[in-house]
Amino acid sequence: IIRSRGINGKVDVWSAEGVGTEIKVTFTAEAVEDSSKSNCDAELIKFYDDLKRPTISLVGFDDSHRGVQLLRSVLSTYIVSRWNFIISEDSKTSDILIVNEEIQPVLDAIEAKDPEKPFIILSSARGDPRLMTVIKEYERIGGYCRIVYKPVGPCRLRAALKLCLHALNISKSRIITSSDKQTLASISSQST
Repeated sequence: IIRSRGINGKVDVWSAEGVGTEIKVTFTAEAVEDSSKSNCDAELIKFYDDLKRPTISLVGFDDSHRGVQLLRSVLSTYIVSRWNFIISEDSKTSDILIVNEEIQPVLDAIEAKDPEKPFIILSSARGDPRLMTVIKEYERIGGYCRIVYKPVGPCRLRAALKLCLHALNISKSRIITSSDKQTLASISSQST
């Protein structure tokens, strides 16, 4: 399809043993403005403006591997350019933590009995029982945590961020109760 006359694209493949394979597909396409995307983004921006623009930290993106750095770059573009959030390098002072393939920050929060910050864990391990146990324990102490499975696109990340903003909003007025968790779970199921 890529090499058909109408598309006139090309495919490049690079591979190295022990490093992996990179596949690059290039073709010309016309950019189309997605009005539903703009409306959803505007809704997210309006919601966090009420919270005085919470800061976000990206944790677990220190690996120099090209894939990890590309993921960080794409997430930063969504977070800063598209949604106007502020990325903080200091995870201790930020409001929301987006964690790449690590559960240690959540374990540290559980150990410190500090459920204040919502977490988004980016994971490629679907159904990992250890991860699910850690999330359950964090939520048991009153925290809020969601998994976004890779590949991470703007819609799923936006939905998770919106839920984190709801959790922040609720926690500003009081500790999250079980009925609040049910409300967040209901919102979560509606946005997926």
